[in-house]
Amino acid sequence: MGVDGEDKKGDRCLCDLLHVRHGALIVAGFELIFILYEIATTIWFFDKNDDYYILAVSLILFSFALALIAVVLLIFGVQKQNHLLIVPHLIMQCAIILASFLFTGYLTLLLIGGTSVEVETIFYEDSGRGEIGLSQSSRYAPIELSILTRGLRNMLLLFILFTIAFLAFQIWFFFVVRKCYRYLYRFNIEKSLTSNGSTDTKSSKL
Repeated sequence: MGVDGEDKKGDRCLCDLLHVRHGALIVAGFELIFILYEIATTIWFFDKNDDYYILAVSLILFSFALALIAVVLLIFGVQKQNHLLIVPHLIMQCAIILASFLFTGYLTLLLIGGTSVEVETIFYEDSGRGEIGLSQSSRYAPIELSILTRGLRNMLLLFILFTIAFLAFQIWFFFVVRKCYRYLYRFNIEKSLTSNGSTDTKSSKL
């Protein structure tokens, strides 16, 4: 709704069911829950694996911290009707969309090119005789089983579908937040013009 009280059609989203401000807050809510969940699981993973993955976990937590700041700024921007506070969130969404697109392309190349898994195992009898045989196995060639499979296609396909769905949601989220940014930008411009008009009227009366 603008300064003049009109609710334009372009300021609505989700089949015109919601105003873009409410849509942006819903987007922020979903992202906030997701980010907090990912932070909790990352900390849990780090706690279970000691200091082995400290660098990777630190980078992940740092990226999630930046995303959390962007989401909080989005909420404050909508509440305070300040379009500038929404800019970090738009930048974050552009980075996520680009990364998701590249990752989807990489998975698609893997699916087209095929994948292979080679498993090598040694079987022996789990008994006293087996232990003796294992200790004497240096005389004989071990029993080896090499399995070459071009499976994982179904798993890759499901993963690709998941990333495509994630990418589609991120694109929709981006357009909702961008609409909210444009609405607040226009709102502040109209508010500034209205305030200047009122000031000029008062000055002329004086």
